[in-house]
Amino acid sequence: MTRARSVAEEHDHASDPTAYWDAVARRNDAAAPPLWRLHADLATLALLERWLPAGRSRRILKTDLYDETCSDGLVPALAARASHVAGIDVSPVIAAEPSLARKAAAEPTCSMVTFSCSGAMAENCLR
Repeated sequence: MTRARSVAEEHDHASDPTAYWDAVARRNDAAAPPLWRLHADLATLALLERWLPAGRSRRILKTDLYDETCSDGLVPALAARASHVAGIDVSPVIAAEPSLARKAAAEPTCSMVTFSCSGAMAENCLR
């Protein structure tokens, strides 16, 4: 059973997505990412290569940081293409994950900041 599925059985993630994703993040184990997660990262990276403009961008916003807590995710590739990467997530536990900053720091010409946007603030962020 996946981490997300076992947490979903305990939490009503539709009514409280912040609590749900906080619980998923707290169950993060140090195991290697599953094959499907690595495949999804590669497929998304291929799309980014086609969609992002050529050259280096000033800023890129990365939403939904969960993937980066269980695999390399997109942050290293985005950091290589921008001077600044901002990450946002509904979960403060995920947004505060130390590995996110380390992944961005691997690209020395990029800075990264992460923050959480939940509850009423999330509603305003999404408008």
